[in-house]
Amino acid sequence: MLFAVGGAVLPRSAGGVVGRSRSTLATLRGVIWLIVYLFFVLAPLFALLLGSHPPSRAFWTEFSVAIGYSGLAIMGLQFGLTARFRHVTEPWGEDVIYHFHRQISLIAVALVIAHPIILFIIRPELLSLLNSFTAPWRARFAALSTYSLIALVVMALWRKNLKLSYETWHLTHIALAVVAIAAGIAHTVAWGFYLVDPRKRALWIGLVLFWIGLLLYVRVVKPCSCSGGRTACRRCARNAATPGRW
Repeated sequence: MLFAVGGAVLPRSAGGVVGRSRSTLATLRGVIWLIVYLFFVLAPLFALLLGSHPPSRAFWTEFSVAIGYSGLAIMGLQFGLTARFRHVTEPWGEDVIYHFHRQISLIAVALVIAHPIILFIIRPELLSLLNSFTAPWRARFAALSTYSLIALVVMALWRKNLKLSYETWHLTHIALAVVAIAAGIAHTVAWGFYLVDPRKRALWIGLVLFWIGLLLYVRVVKPCSCSGGRTACRRCARNAATPGRW
């Protein structure tokens, strides 16, 4: 049996080899990108342990801080998942990336919310920080980041139920994402326990600037680079946030 590949006629057995090779290559690329994703989530966390660092605290305090940093890192990488870079989406397909983005967002929210809850349980006196009128700015930044993230997820999951137009949701989504990330890093820098070292502080601030840059690229620059005028740009931006249409 013969069939054509790229204009050349090959035996069917050769076609099977080509298909398996492509499948193996796609799987390998998928594994590599998964490792890259885990690296960007975990490397900033482990970087905090390098060099000089303050004395260790109680286990649950350190655990709470660790999941808070992890949640912040996952939140930032969400901007990269929605960028629809061809080499990233090809191994799995855009629908798989979209659903992964959605589910990992919920994990990020859970980590960010669990961070203060654990601290409130082991140190009830910290509940006074919920009073934004008397709390220090580092606690206000934490509250602002958490509330913004919750609002972002709620509006993304129930946009139609809330009867929000796409344009309203789109602008609000960008604003809330920037506020959540910026307030989160402001909280960590202001608290300063692990970011006293200027190199570690520069690393995390640089990551946040990179994440916000990705967001602006996905939600502003890329849609507006579409040809066909304002209508085409709006359609391109809407496709970037629609399951199966990205």
